[in-house]
Amino acid sequence: MTRYFLFLFSIILLIMSGCNGNSTPSERSPTTKTTADSEVPPVIKGVPSSSTPTTAQSTSNASVSSANPTLTNQSVPKKSESIIGDILKDQSFQVNFENFGESEFISTEEKVNGKKRPHFYFKKGDSVTELKYEYESPESLYYVSAVSFWDVSGDGKKDIIVIADYTTGFGYMGAIPVSQLIIFKQTESGFIEDHSIEDRARSGVPYRILTVQDVMIGLKTDLKTAYLTHGNICILELISWMALVSLAALR
Repeated sequence: MTRYFLFLFSIILLIMSGCNGNSTPSERSPTTKTTADSEVPPVIKGVPSSSTPTTAQSTSNASVSSANPTLTNQSVPKKSESIIGDILKDQSFQVNFENFGESEFISTEEKVNGKKRPHFYFKKGDSVTELKYEYESPESLYYVSAVSFWDVSGDGKKDIIVIADYTTGFGYMGAIPVSQLIIFKQTESGFIEDHSIEDRARSGVPYRILTVQDVMIGLKTDLKTAYLTHGNICILELISWMALVSLAALR
């Protein structure tokens, strides 16, 4: 009997530590609520590149402020760089950026040791600059699932939203994609990956797979509601584990 209670206590500690840690976002669930004024506008992407330049559109009501952003990997469009990989035409767009005018956003796919690696470029005239970002899972297989242009930093200028899905190939969920969210904030000198906006969006919608609409919802979600929902899920998981352990002990 003593061993049973020790085993049960160990399981409870493991479950509680899992709830408090930074776990992988779960698959989409309808339980997360948004605030009353968090109506999400329809997603408007840029127009694919063609011989005739066109302009991507963005609405002002998509703005979401970001306080004290963590900015890394600044890309300054001053020198021309070589484009690596094959261009993904369905994820490359002509965009009119406020600081740079008519420009081009280019997505490419490079194959390294049999695995795909996305690259992103900003092109203005003859100048090409790679937009740097950090891989969440460098050894995984990546592919670009969505690109969109919205003012998510609240400064009235379009930023770049990229969703790159990847599969690890390891474990029983290794074949299920995980979305990496990449936000390139538009600045006076170029584009910078903004981790603070990425983290806010992820906290608001703890889904394993994301869409652009999920990102916009996440940025407007009441974080207290999101944490409360996550806590309720953890409690249900704990109760389920306790029930399983009790049944196993009775056999």
